[in-house]
Amino acid sequence: MVRWPATLAGRLMLILLSGLLVAQLVAGLILLSHRGETLYQAGGIYATQRIASIVQALETLRPGDREYILSVMNTPSLHITLENAEPVKHGTANPAVTDHSQHIKNLLDNALVGSRKTHVSMSDYYRRDANTDGSSVNDGDFDGAFTAWVQLDDGSWVRFDHRLGVEPYAVPKRLLLTLIVLLIPVVLLSWFAVRWLTKPLRMLSHAAIKLRSDLQRPPLPEEGPREVRDAASAFNVMQTHLLHMMRDREHLLAAISHDLRTPITRLRLRSQQIEDDELRNKFERDIDQMQELAISTLDFVRDVDSSEQREPLDIVALLETIQHDREEMGQKITVEGSADPYPVNFSAFRRCMENLIDNAVNYGYEARVSVHDEPGCLVLRVVDSGPGIPEAQLQHVTEPFYRVEKSRSRETGGVGLGLSIARNIVDSHGGEMTLRNHPKGGLEIVIRLPRESGNGV
Repeated sequence: MVRWPATLAGRLMLILLSGLLVAQLVAGLILLSHRGETLYQAGGIYATQRIASIVQALETLRPGDREYILSVMNTPSLHITLENAEPVKHGTANPAVTDHSQHIKNLLDNALVGSRKTHVSMSDYYRRDANTDGSSVNDGDFDGAFTAWVQLDDGSWVRFDHRLGVEPYAVPKRLLLTLIVLLIPVVLLSWFAVRWLTKPLRMLSHAAIKLRSDLQRPPLPEEGPREVRDAASAFNVMQTHLLHMMRDREHLLAAISHDLRTPITRLRLRSQQIEDDELRNKFERDIDQMQELAISTLDFVRDVDSSEQREPLDIVALLETIQHDREEMGQKITVEGSADPYPVNFSAFRRCMENLIDNAVNYGYEARVSVHDEPGCLVLRVVDSGPGIPEAQLQHVTEPFYRVEKSRSRETGGVGLGLSIARNIVDSHGGEMTLRNHPKGGLEIVIRLPRESGNGV
């Protein structure tokens, strides 16, 4: 199974590099194939012209002087010897060898002055030299080495063992260097291009994550290619729509809460005229619940949409203040740990912690609060000593108006918005709130608030 890179930039780079490498390899193979053929053709022409020049020079010398001259003319790539008899023809040659031999023979015949008897075959001289055991190699493995015999005017023969050398047929280092030099700039430009093209997507992802904690964040810049502008414009339209919807909801609930004050007040006044004490007390309890519900609902919306400026806050100092206030009311609260200041909306965050502490005290008899810094985040824990919550209901208790009557106190409890308000305030700060039953008993609420670079912390 192919493991693709996790990011879009990584996948684009993989596709671009794969295509580039394949194109470079194909181009290199084509270049090398044509280069080898060209070098073979040019090498054959040069070799036959050189042989023709040597033959012409030998014709001007006396037979006794030719040996001396040949010793001077011998080179690592050309070995010249004098022979008295015509070379013996061997069996039928390999077709590939025949093609090469015939090509060299044609070039040699054209280069020689006058009509001379010549023979050309693949060279065993250099092939034996290339093997450690002295045996010849397959004649089909042509490497540019050939043997030519040319008859002089006096009837003697000259043998030329010629080799073009291995270097022309090897992969040239300059070609590899050229391909590498071409590859590096293309890779760098591709990397910058991919990063540039995927930057709007990263901005869009970052903006979507930030949207839950700051609905009034500045809109995305609508710039770049048309597709990017369209995506940024659609995101800005969605953000504006959400903002208007939240404001409309807040205004609606605020209006309902305000309009309910008058009839609730009238009901409270009229309840005082009821002579039956038991019936009057029931009316007053119902009115109190109606008023608490209206106020709590309005607080729920207000805390979620709070636009208060965030300022760095000493969380431990805030918790100690809440602890002092609650201890005066006879509640048992402990605060421990330390942490660096964290930027929060003060009133909203205070309400969040008060709700969690009140929830722990009301249903779990006490609240143990701990604060500490972890890599990249601030962690707060609120633990009580109560019976906990059934596992199946843990994911529902933070929903608005949800109450766990059987596992919590049956005689006390609000309207079911305390944990919902706390969760939404944590979400508005970009954090996460989770609930679990503590191994030693009670409910544990864990809040993780991310510490980001540039947040002033």
